[in-house]
Amino acid sequence: MKENIKIELKNLHDDCKYTAEAHYNMANDGKTVDFWSRLIPAIATASLSVFEVYLQPESNTLIMLILASSVVTAITNVMGGKEKYEIHNDAGRKFTHLKKLCNKAVKIDSELLDEKQLYDVYNTLLSQYLEVVDQTPPTENKAFMKGRKRIQEDKVHEPD
Repeated sequence: MKENIKIELKNLHDDCKYTAEAHYNMANDGKTVDFWSRLIPAIATASLSVFEVYLQPESNTLIMLILASSVVTAITNVMGGKEKYEIHNDAGRKFTHLKKLCNKAVKIDSELLDEKQLYDVYNTLLSQYLEVVDQTPPTENKAFMKGRKRIQEDKVHEPD
């Protein structure tokens, strides 16, 4: 029976590892989107403003482009990828923490604890896992597949 508990702990460890990696991939995507969605409108606004000053009298077309670029910048700041990055990075950290606890339970606790105690450890970790799953946003298939590939190549992300 103790071996079955260890198998379940290893399964939980793998679930945490793959889910953490998927969240880290989504966080990275959010960070990239945030960077470009802030940079491009800022450059456009600055460039158009220079043209506006240079091409006096005022051009209605340039004024409308500057206004549109400013609106995009404002929307990006409100709904940007920074929040996506923070949410998914935090989720990745939570799953990584659980992964390490599962690993400890398999490699250390299973040698020191009796069957009942190890079963209690497993139930506690499973409850924590289910709680984190409920608290975090879902992952995307694309991010999961990318994470799976990284894990198979032994390039697992470790948080700072």
